[in-house]
Amino acid sequence: MDTARSDRAKTVPPLDQPFVGIGFQEASSRLLKKWRIFSGRASRGEYWWALLYVCLIDVLFIVLEYFFESFVLAVYGWWLFVLVPMLAVSVRRLHDANMSGWWALAPCIGNVAGLCIQVSPVIKVVSALGIIYPTQFADTLARGVAQQFNGGAVGTVLVGLLLQLAAVVLHIWLYTRPGKPEGRRFDERGDK
Repeated sequence: MDTARSDRAKTVPPLDQPFVGIGFQEASSRLLKKWRIFSGRASRGEYWWALLYVCLIDVLFIVLEYFFESFVLAVYGWWLFVLVPMLAVSVRRLHDANMSGWWALAPCIGNVAGLCIQVSPVIKVVSALGIIYPTQFADTLARGVAQQFNGGAVGTVLVGLLLQLAAVVLHIWLYTRPGKPEGRRFDERGDK
């Protein structure tokens, strides 16, 4: 058993190199070890396993929040805790595909823009009705939103949804691209 473990340790690449064939546990561990490293590269498995790990913890905290209201701070705390590590692994994944890390912003911008477009009719109703307190929302907002949708806001919401869908497709396309040898230019050691 010790030889199998030592053989596995010898095949683990350095932290600035992509780890092809990585498993769930190794990817989640590597995500936290490399939490602030934006240089270097990450394999597809390293990115997608780390994303699954973050999503599973999200679901756990959201379920716990449903039963215990005090877990709302844990959800937000978790999101803040993994924001930088997920951004770092996203940038490294794009580096492995020989792309600039700035491409990681494109799906985020699309999602935020789509959400803003979807919410704009609701914000218009809230401001027109002068709703300030959450207790005023129940009946008044529902009637106001229905009026807004009858006035053509459905198209606005659909445009926002399509923009968010395009952002998801772009996200999948960006992060499933195969690694390229040219991506070595992003390595810390400068291997070219």
